[in-house]
Amino acid sequence: MSKSFLKLVNVPFICQDGSRTTSAQVEGVMRALNLSNHFVLMGPPQVVHNSKSLDTAMAYFEVWDSQRGTRAANLIGHSLQFGHWTSRVMEANANPGASLCQHCWQWGHSSQTCLQKMPQCPLCAEPHYCNAHHAFAGCCKGNAC
Repeated sequence: MSKSFLKLVNVPFICQDGSRTTSAQVEGVMRALNLSNHFVLMGPPQVVHNSKSLDTAMAYFEVWDSQRGTRAANLIGHSLQFGHWTSRVMEANANPGASLCQHCWQWGHSSQTCLQKMPQCPLCAEPHYCNAHHAFAGCCKGNAC
């Protein structure tokens, strides 16, 4: 078995009762659909708010699939109803281009723009402490400087 990474676009972030849309609610809408046998979920859907100023969200989910992606192919392009909202199933990229910082290991920025303070060697200006210079510096790699 393989897995396919999909998303629901245009999911309402706030329900009609004022609460936030939950994974359980998204899963309930999936189960009510006539294609529910294709929603063989690997885990609960993850509801991600699109923007602070928007009232929509994305719901990311993974389904168990065949090597050919038959389940995903049957789901992509279909619509689901969240009240008066229509949400569409689309293919999702596992990494949509968000960069992972190698300094603080957080998503959304690169190492060059990281604001977290990192150690800086006074001998070579690389990101390690002076007492570890001989072990980590490319200029000497264990040789005396």
